[in-house]
Amino acid sequence: MPSLLHRNRPHKTRSTGFTLLETMVALFVLGLAMAALMSASSTTLNNTFYLKQTAVAQWIAENRASEIQLRRQALLPGRQSGTVDMAKTSWIWHTRVSTTPDPNVYKVEISVSLKSDQQRQLANLVTYANR
Repeated sequence: MPSLLHRNRPHKTRSTGFTLLETMVALFVLGLAMAALMSASSTTLNNTFYLKQTAVAQWIAENRASEIQLRRQALLPGRQSGTVDMAKTSWIWHTRVSTTPDPNVYKVEISVSLKSDQQRQLANLVTYANR
């Protein structure tokens, strides 16, 4: 026969939900994952922007090399600079023409940078042109 003490005690039932600690740990892990995702997205966006800039700078250098190859005047050793607007951005190019051991061929070095950040060259191109 059960005693009176056992009869008045409420029955413990197992809870099926999450504890506060489990919920907090899950939210912390979710927060870390979201922070990592945001960081990766930011890095990807910055890399995409940089790749776009270098591609446009390379196009400008190649255009300048084509202009030199198609010129109608004699090519002379020295330096030249100029600006160009492309892809809604202002760019500056520098061309350096120097002699080579062959008197009929000049070495042409072209560098391109943003007009707003001339210290960082985004493209360099070396080509050779006949006099």
